[in-house]
Amino acid sequence: MNSLSESDFADKAQQLLQAENVAALQNLSGSLLLHFQNPNLGQLLSAERAEFYLNILYGLLLFRRNHELEPLHDDVFQFIQSAQQNLAEGEYDQNSFGQDIRTLERWELISKRIERERLRGYKDTRRRKFRYRISDQALSFLQWLEDQLRDALEPQGTDTRDLLEEVAGRLRELQRLLNKIHKTDADPELARSATYSLARLGHLTLEINQSLADFNARLISFTLDRYEIATAQAILRELEHFLENYLKRITVLRREIVPELEKLASPRFKPRWELCRDTLAEEVKHTAMLMRTRSIPDAGKELARLVRFYEIGGQLDQLCTRVRSSAQNVWRKLYTHLRELERKSHRMEDLKDRIRELSVLPEEQTRSGFINELIAPARMVADMNYWDAVEKAEPPQPRQDQHTVKQVPISYLKPKPKGDPGSVRSLNEEKLIRLRKWIEAAHSQWPAPLSQGAYSEFTDLSSMLELARHGLLGNGRNLAKVDLHLDPAGTPVSVEVDERLLEFEELMISKAQKVDS
Repeated sequence: MNSLSESDFADKAQQLLQAENVAALQNLSGSLLLHFQNPNLGQLLSAERAEFYLNILYGLLLFRRNHELEPLHDDVFQFIQSAQQNLAEGEYDQNSFGQDIRTLERWELISKRIERERLRGYKDTRRRKFRYRISDQALSFLQWLEDQLRDALEPQGTDTRDLLEEVAGRLRELQRLLNKIHKTDADPELARSATYSLARLGHLTLEINQSLADFNARLISFTLDRYEIATAQAILRELEHFLENYLKRITVLRREIVPELEKLASPRFKPRWELCRDTLAEEVKHTAMLMRTRSIPDAGKELARLVRFYEIGGQLDQLCTRVRSSAQNVWRKLYTHLRELERKSHRMEDLKDRIRELSVLPEEQTRSGFINELIAPARMVADMNYWDAVEKAEPPQPRQDQHTVKQVPISYLKPKPKGDPGSVRSLNEEKLIRLRKWIEAAHSQWPAPLSQGAYSEFTDLSSMLELARHGLLGNGRNLAKVDLHLDPAGTPVSVEVDERLLEFEELMISKAQKVDS
């Protein structure tokens, strides 16, 4: 990151923030996200005196909420002294407070300035002349900690249907604003409202995405636990209501949103979007030093992204399909679990009834027979011969073997006809015959040099290598079987076929007497 110039860094940061539908993570993404961050925020939580530091920072946050951005040193100390003493289980004086303040200042989590009106000379070293201010990053971090604590105590969730209704209303309001904008002269207030509404639509879409993803994760968590009968029945009733109303309402609202987005993205409103952008850009130039303004969104790209999210088969449909599938899985598992719980409950009731019957039997009546029947295994005694403790059963009859006469096995396949053994050729002989035919096609007269043949295909080069292998190895015995002979000439030559080049020493092809194998 140190090797990047400011312009290169800004370009890469813009590419990271404006990336859409990326297939892979951009290089230096982690470095770009950490560039403007304070690493001491992580050290704040792991420090030994983390609770003391957080008390001071949270006190500054509370002062800020009471519209006191830079409280005095003594005011901050008096505000947090009681809490710090309870935490320290002892004395917490100005020296301890000063050490904690210096640590936070060294970590750049707070800043201080001198209250000049209170100085009475260069020897005035009283601490009350300092004012402290919490940094923006520490402020955002404390607000995030508050949100985490609030969610842990009372989980808050937004209803996707409410967000979609707000999107539909915002789209109608945005169309009304654009209709008021004149093509020649745009009102800055209308241009600002239209641009804000467009940016708000993007934020609402992100909230809808997050809401459905959280809801899907919550549904999946139901499949990981086991419930009592009453709880399972309540969840099943809620799921039935959800499948009938929740997703149906989302589908209806999505059908209302897509046509409105297509209208706003039509060429009719394009000049008005450009006029809004130019008007806001001119206003930003006049207030660049006074107001912190974000970049003006590109209406064309933003609307195209929204259309892709809400259209049929878009990301909203995919999220709803995922949620519906998770809800059905939860319903199936809970229904099966509920049936199992009811079955076990019936068995317990049967056992209670039998125990109640035993308890009312008279004392002289034996209970062994009833107990034996109750715990008897679920199997049948299948011995066909009667026997008991006195009478023995007849012994089993010996088995009679049926002697069979061996017969000649019947063959249903006819023997294959055998041909002339002389007509059978080996694979090597077949290759040599094909090689002979190839030489005869390439050379009309013999003897002839191998490089001067009529070659036109790439396979001719491999045939030349095969010819050299049979003609040079083993004193040419294999090639002599097809009445051919090779003699090395020693002259370097080359053959080029189909942009492939083969270089070798010239070989003379001639006829030879066939040698019996």
